[in-house]
Amino acid sequence: MTYYIILAILILGQIALTPVFITIQRPGRCFKSLCIKILCSSMFLLAGIVSAAHTGEITEYKKYMLCGLALGFLGDILLHVKSNIFNGLGFLSFLSGHVFYILAFNRVREQGRKFLTGGEIAAVCAIMAAFVLVGIIFKIDLKIAVIPCLIYGAVITVMTVKCFVFGCNLFAAGGIQEKVYSAMLICGSTLFILSDASIAPLIFDDKFKHNYPLKKFNLWTYYMGQLLIALSLNISSV
Repeated sequence: MTYYIILAILILGQIALTPVFITIQRPGRCFKSLCIKILCSSMFLLAGIVSAAHTGEITEYKKYMLCGLALGFLGDILLHVKSNIFNGLGFLSFLSGHVFYILAFNRVREQGRKFLTGGEIAAVCAIMAAFVLVGIIFKIDLKIAVIPCLIYGAVITVMTVKCFVFGCNLFAAGGIQEKVYSAMLICGSTLFILSDASIAPLIFDDKFKHNYPLKKFNLWTYYMGQLLIALSLNISSV
């Protein structure tokens, strides 16, 4: 019962703090908005730790996933500091977090299976092509950040595809618990890639920098995505 009470507090805290942070950070980054962001991001990290610990065994898969959540938390802080050096470290933190998610999904793949199958490669290429097409249609100008954004986009796309394959296999082969948590994982990963797809124009393209609806979309999809990924760690079979 204690577990469910703590989890309910963290979920409600995430839902309550997200709009508060969105509102406070709207005029610009400041110490107050940083403090609220730390609180907001700590909700999904704590939810992941509590969920993983509740199963009784923190497996290698869950250790990798928790590293991904922790690096996301660190990236949130670094990206909010007004410093190019800290922002660069924040970018690397998020990139590393996605790599840890990929490693987690890679650990539970079938023995002898390739890191990426032909179908997975095709899916990654199709999603990347869709992102590029959207960028062309909306005339998003990433300036000198084109190459880093493409690298980052490729990594998170691989993460999403690996997550989707793992989640679908778990959903098909598992019981009720596996179906619920695999659905959470897939939804969380999908929200995450939608959030990351919207961050590049907000940062680099002057046309979108002050687009408040896009900013709200970016933050809501990010926090709900991370929260669902964190909650999925309550699964006991992996």
